[in-house]
Amino acid sequence: DLAGAPEINEWNNTRRLQLKIEDLRIHTLDRNFHEDVFPAVDVESPVKIVDRRNVRSKQNYLAKLLDRGEPSLLYVRDTRAIDQLLELIGSNGGSICQCDEDTSEIEKRDMADRLARREILAIASSCTLSDLPYVSHIVFCHPIPQPVTFFNRCQPAFKSPRREPRTPTETTYIHLIYSPKDVEWMQTWLSWQYPDEAVLRKLYKRLQALSRGNSRRLTLEAVIADAQANSIPTLAVKSGLSILEELQLLTQHAVVQQEPHPPRHEIQLLPPPSTKRQLHESETYLNGEQIKQTSQLFSDFQLRQSLQQIWKKIAYECQSVTTQP
Repeated sequence: DLAGAPEINEWNNTRRLQLKIEDLRIHTLDRNFHEDVFPAVDVESPVKIVDRRNVRSKQNYLAKLLDRGEPSLLYVRDTRAIDQLLELIGSNGGSICQCDEDTSEIEKRDMADRLARREILAIASSCTLSDLPYVSHIVFCHPIPQPVTFFNRCQPAFKSPRREPRTPTETTYIHLIYSPKDVEWMQTWLSWQYPDEAVLRKLYKRLQALSRGNSRRLTLEAVIADAQANSIPTLAVKSGLSILEELQLLTQHAVVQQEPHPPRHEIQLLPPPSTKRQLHESETYLNGEQIKQTSQLFSDFQLRQSLQQIWKKIAYECQSVTTQP
């Protein structure tokens, strides 16, 4: 609309309204919620997808979601991302449990039981949880590199061994709140986690320098510290050591220590093999290359497909009995 009366502009014996930019007040409208949910809000469905890709503030979105007090599952990239998430939104007095690759099956079952009894509000996880009760919200804070992992994490929305029969009004919402920047970071993270030939060569040379001609074992802490000092990503060290071990260039040992100290991780180089080893002889290396290639294709699906197409694919992969509305 206009602010105040418009001025009159006269030129060449013609009188026209003069509209200035500062006279405009632009009304911004919130995105229509109906367009961001599939199936639509007025359509009954036990599973719906909420599109918040490119949401401005994940922190605000998650805070509002958790304020509803409904059982939720928050999926993030890795353990470090769990810590960052809890720093952003707080743990609500311990009402959010953490789950990662080091969490035992017993601990996972305990979390599921506590979520079912509403003793906790949510689980923030970097690993797949399948044995769950009914959850109202499954939130993907970051994109997932592999299709099978993504669909397995959607599975509890459709059916779960622990789920009680759902009432007709119960709906599980799958929230997509990642962005293209998250995809870029995922690709960088994968390149660190699954090092290429150049990084592996550099890591091996550093191990040779540290071991002084294979004469002594190295601690994992020493290897990581040296890698950081030589611009080798810490994430690359673990996978890199596994690859080099599969190529019979080193051995890894878990040295038992007195309680309560955990086993000490040590590395020892082996004499160079008589024949040159090839990277494709390492299963870990081949697996990493496959993951990096697949993730690029699957990223397009997660970012660019419509909600309807994503819903159909999830329902198909999860073998849902839900009828497509």
